[in-house]
Amino acid sequence: MSSLKEKASGETLSDETVSEASPDQRFENILARLTNEDKEHNEKWNKLFQPQPKSKFALVIMTLVHMNLITTQEHRELTILWNRNDSTVRAVFELYEKDKNRTELLDSLKRLAGREIELKF
Repeated sequence: MSSLKEKASGETLSDETVSEASPDQRFENILARLTNEDKEHNEKWNKLFQPQPKSKFALVIMTLVHMNLITTQEHRELTILWNRNDSTVRAVFELYEKDKNRTELLDSLKRLAGREIELKF
């Protein structure tokens, strides 16, 4: 769990701080770590090829999977919708970007992913 103890700035958090962190703070810490890892990956491989940085949406849903708030199947469905430029998914994410309400984002994304999974069956 040492990776949870580091902020994007590289500052290490104490065990007490990590265990006392609210779900929102844990979310922000994981999102910052994944964002930093993506940036480092792109810098590392930049000399060989032009890696594409992950979108903010991709990093947010990866964080939700990491926190076990959405399943990998829901992650796949949401990624497909995002890549198809689904206006509903994009509107939900734009709203999240404005108000940073993670609970509302999670509820909306789960409903959208569930709808897509049901349509397949």
